[in-house]
Formats: sequence, C-alpha cells, structure tokens
Amino acid sequence: MKFTKNFTELRKDDAAIAGGKGASLGEMTQAGIPVPPGFVVLSSAFEQFLKETDLNVEIDTVLHSVNHQEIHTVEHASEKIQALILKAKMPEDIGQEIQAEFKKLGAEFVAVRSSATAEDSSAAAWAGQLDSFLNTIEKDLLEKVQHCWASLFTPRAIFYRFEKGLHTQKISVAVVIQKMVESETAGIAFSVHPVTEDRNQLIIEGALGLGEAVVSGQITPDSYVVEKNPFRIIDKNVVTQERGLFRLGSHSKQKHPYKLEFVRMSGGDKAQSGNEWADIPPAEGEKQVLSDEQILELSELILKIEKHYGFPCDIEWARAGRKFYIVQSRPITTLSKLPTTSEAKQKLVFEKSITRDWGMIYAEIWHKVFTEEFKKQLGWGYTEVVFEGKDNTISVYRAPAEHIDGMRGFILSCLSEKPNWLKEHARIVVEQVKAVFDLLEILRGKEYSTYSPKELANIFQEFIIRNVKLGPAFIMMLWFPIQMEDYPLAEKYGNDVQLAKDTRAQIEKIGPLVDVFGREIASEVLRRSQLPEKLTRFVMIEEILEYLKAQKKLDAKKIEARSNYFLVTRKGIIHKDIDDYLKNSGFELKKQDLKKASEIKGKAAYKGHAIGVVRIIRSKEGFGNFNEGEILVTTMTTPDFLPVLEKASAFVTDEGGVTSHAAIIAREMGKPCIIGTKIATQVLKNGDLVEVDADKGVVRILNK
Repeated sequence: MKFTKNFTELRKDDAAIAGGKGASLGEMTQAGIPVPPGFVVLSSAFEQFLKETDLNVEIDTVLHSVNHQEIHTVEHASEKIQALILKAKMPEDIGQEIQAEFKKLGAEFVAVRSSATAEDSSAAAWAGQLDSFLNTIEKDLLEKVQHCWASLFTPRAIFYRFEKGLHTQKISVAVVIQKMVESETAGIAFSVHPVTEDRNQLIIEGALGLGEAVVSGQITPDSYVVEKNPFRIIDKNVVTQERGLFRLGSHSKQKHPYKLEFVRMSGGDKAQSGNEWADIPPAEGEKQVLSDEQILELSELILKIEKHYGFPCDIEWARAGRKFYIVQSRPITTLSKLPTTSEAKQKLVFEKSITRDWGMIYAEIWHKVFTEEFKKQLGWGYTEVVFEGKDNTISVYRAPAEHIDGMRGFILSCLSEKPNWLKEHARIVVEQVKAVFDLLEILRGKEYSTYSPKELANIFQEFIIRNVKLGPAFIMMLWFPIQMEDYPLAEKYGNDVQLAKDTRAQIEKIGPLVDVFGREIASEVLRRSQLPEKLTRFVMIEEILEYLKAQKKLDAKKIEARSNYFLVTRKGIIHKDIDDYLKNSGFELKKQDLKKASEIKGKAAYKGHAIGVVRIIRSKEGFGNFNEGEILVTTMTTPDFLPVLEKASAFVTDEGGVTSHAAIIAREMGKPCIIGTKIATQVLKNGDLVEVDADKGVVRILNK
C-alpha cells in the first residue's frame, strides 16, 4: 500500500485521500500556479496507523461519550484520544516512506500541515481547527506528523465536527509536507472582499516575515483593496509593523540587532525547529509591505485561482526571491449566498435614524464600523448604512429590519448560547475605551504643529484603528438595554441590563472626543496646506494620510464640493442623491408625504404651550441667527446649545427620549418641549408660525 503522493499526482477530487488542503495544493500545482513543492501523507496512512495500533474501537467509544453542549465532555474526550495517538509508535513502513519522500524534496525546512478529509466546503472550513508546524527539520518530521493526526481530536476540532453536523461522517486526516518558503513578505488574500461582499473587489493583507503572524491575527497587516473591473488599486491601509515572525535563527543579532523572542508554537519546541518573533526597525516597518506593482501582480494570480476554481477563494501567499508562491487556497465560507430572483425582490427599506453635527472623518469611522467591523468582530453586520452630508450636518440612514430586528436577534442568541456573554462584552468595552482614552491623554495639551508629518500620520492612523475596533462593542452596549425592553428575557437578564447601562455611562463622552480629535487633525492639515479652515469638516481620512505620508496635495475643489452634498457608502464617497443611490443598489428609501402635514406629533418632555416663529438650527454655525422667543426646531440638542435654549420659548426635536438633553433642560427651565417627532426639521421651515402644544405632544402649523 502506498502512503504518500506528490502534489503532481493529486487533483481537487482527491480530498478523500489527501484532505482538502492536499487536494487543493495538487490541483494548483497541476494548473501551473506557483506552489512550493511537496507531498501528502495520505489518509490511508492514518487509518493504517489506527489499525496497527488497535486504536479504532477505543477512539469511537470515547467519541460516543461526547455531548458537545457540555464542554467538559469534549475536553475529556480530546485529552484521552490525543494521548493515545501520541503515545503509540509510528509503524515502520509508514515512517520509512515519509522520510524517503522528504529526502526527495531536498529541503532543510518544511511545513507540516494537517488536512482533514471533510475539509473546506463552501459551508464549512477546518482552517484553524487542526494543527500546523512551520520550519520543521528532518529529525522532528515523524513526531510532527503524529501531532497532526492527533489534532483531529483537539477540543476545537471535536466541537467543530459536532457543531457542523459532521460527527456522523467518517472523517480522517492527511498531512501535507511542503518545502518552506523563507518569505520576505507573506499574508492572506480573498478573491471577494469578505466584509463588503463586493464581488468586484479583492483584498490582500500582508506583513514582513511568515504569513502565520497574519493568519493567527497576532499582528495588524497592511491591507490593499483591488477593483477587478476596471483593474486598479482603490484602497491602501499601510500599518507600521513593529515585529514579525521568522524562522528561528534566520534573524541573527548580527544581521538584526533587535530583541528576539522564542516562540513555542508551530514546531518551536526544539532549538533547531520553529520560529521566533523579531522586532522590526522603524525604517523597515513603516514601509508599504508590497509595492503597487507587486499588489497588482499578486492580484492577477488571485484572479487566476478564482477563475480556475469557479468560486471565491481564501488564499495564503508568500513572496521570496522576487517571486510569489501560493501555499493554500480554500473556498471563502463566510459569504452570503447570492440572492435568488424572488429574494432579490425583498428589498431592504431604509429610513433616516439620526442627524448629527459631525465631520467627514467621524462619518467614515462609523461607516467602517457598521459595514465592516461588525462582521469582523461579531460575525453579524449591516448590508449598508449610508451617511448623508448636507447643511453642515450628517444624517444616518439604515434599514430598521437590520438595525432593530437583526440586532435584537443577535443579542438574544448570544445570551442564550453564552450566559456570561454580556459580562465579557462589558469587560471588552472598558478595555477598548481605555485604549482610546489613553491615546487622547497623550495628545491632550500637545501642539499638533510640533509633530512631523510621519509622527502625525502614525498617531492619526492609530486613533482610527482604535476607534474602529471600539465601535461594535460600543454600539452593542448602547443598544442592549433598549433591545431588552418589553422582551420575555428581560426579567431573566435584568442585572445584565443594569450592567449595560453602567458600562455605557463610562463611554458616553467618547463620541464627541473622537469627532473633536478628527477635526483638529483635519484643521492642522489644512493649515499646513494653506487652505481655509471652513473646509475642516469635509476632509477625508485618505486625503489626510496621503498628505502626511506621501506629501500629496489636497484638492480644494473636491473638498469644497463635499460642503454642498455627499454620501458615505460602500462604494466610497459619492455625490448622488440618496434616493438614487439606494435604488441603484437594490434598496428602497421610505418616503413620507411631508407637504400635506398640518401638524407634527411627538412625545411631551415637559408640558406647556407656546406660539412663535420657527428657527431651525442644525449645528453650532446657526446659533448667531437665533432670536429671543423663537421656537427652536432641531434634530437633537447638546450642551453647546445652552445659549440658544435660554432664548427659545419652546423646543421641538426630531430625536430623543425623556432622558435626552433637550428633555432634561426643558424640565430645568420649565419650557414646553416635544421630542422624537422624526420629521420636524423636514416639515417646518424658518419663519413658519406654529403652536407647540406640549400637553398633547403636538406641533400645529398656523401659518407657513
């Protein structure tokens, strides 16, 4: 019986004997994709090993004792089965064949990777469930093969097979042995953007050293988004890399005189095998990992792989000696299925949710949070959230079906599956808020003009990253008490509701500070560019970074154009009307016939009557136009509004509840106040004569 096959002997249909990873590497080798040479220890070797060691029956008996909802049964089974496999002796005929194939490779170092025979379908991926060992040398080879066999029974792998309904299937494991590429740069790529799910975009992530650092999430890599048609780079996020993962001993202190940390992972339990972390000097770490030319070269290779397979691919790549190598390709398992004709007709209906006095930078941060970071961190997110800029304010449009029903369902599922979810979530919120405040504390009182462009760029980029990471935790904690109101589980999770409220109280100041900081940086960049400060709220994140990093001049005309109207969308910053954008994207905008409205209804925050002329104030810029005795109509108020509130005879807002700023101040001042009308700023015009009947929560239009 033959226990090994070279990549040149395998195709994609050989997953039953070579596992998904081995079959994929064989398929790409046959298709002319640059794959480092290697061979697969077939699943038959593992099965023969179990047979010769009489472990089959014992393993099956242990697995039948597992109830995957009770994690202690999973852990007990794992510990017992792995001990059996690791203590058993490798059959001599299998060991000899593996060593003979290793010698044919002519490699000093190899990667030894597990490859499950039920691996990587479009609905399930074993990536990360089983073990891999990088930079393994000959004397450790057989030991690592046996570790790969044992990893079919790690707690996470056992749990995964039950969770995916694979526990009734026969699952075996092959082992890939592949010549190591001592990569200068490496990383991962997706032939379809996994977050936006835009089929016309691919994304590449890369770092210095071994790709394991990127795959494991231990560093933040550069990321590049490439549009397929037209073929071009549309976004680059360059991150300063402070450390990288390298083969043990490949970065000697003479060559690289920085701190080295030995890594006891991926085969690193021997002095001769394994990897190490090395600090990377700023001169190297601040550079773009891949040049634009290399990004496009790799993109062409990614598209070739996607075309060959006929489905979106998750790819691991490495670059050494001016050549790209592909070390893995599998289906992307997180994409939503493309809608059928009937599903496509069920369009999401968008509504305006809030309007704020925000700058462009703040809108861009939150758009990334809603449409990308939610899905990254939580596995659930929004199809689209549109930020509309006009009249020196930004309005947020989203689909209530996703925002309310989707979020409520997600929160309840988390609570049902993980009773301590909220406590853990609250802990994460506090940690992330501290990270943001720590950075703000460093900047407090500093003169931005004293920073070099590179220093300012690094601070600004770090600030964006920290706030984007904070976003999902912030929103979940903000919305948890609201979603739990009047819900059957509210009584059960009453203490958690209070915990959420207490945590939220610690983070309420973060939003205004983020906006202020963003505007301060934009203002400093405009000052250095000798452009008017009035454009501050309309400068984009990308423009600031390109100016600071590459001395690219700001385009005053483009920025000025945004002062009139813009949308922040998945397709970037555009100037289309929101109705047109949503329609062209397959969504709808809920419309109201505002012209026929003769009265507006809301909630009474403080009772009373007032008759007066409407003055609509959308931002601080309008404060100087407000006259004594007028009716203040706005989206919501903040402490900055105090001078205007003192002059007003009554307040009317689009948003807010009984604990909103407007409601609290109305009660303190004893002035009539109606909140939560949703449409007051759209229906009313400056100069309209209205009656505010806060006893009934109604604004009556007396004269337009």
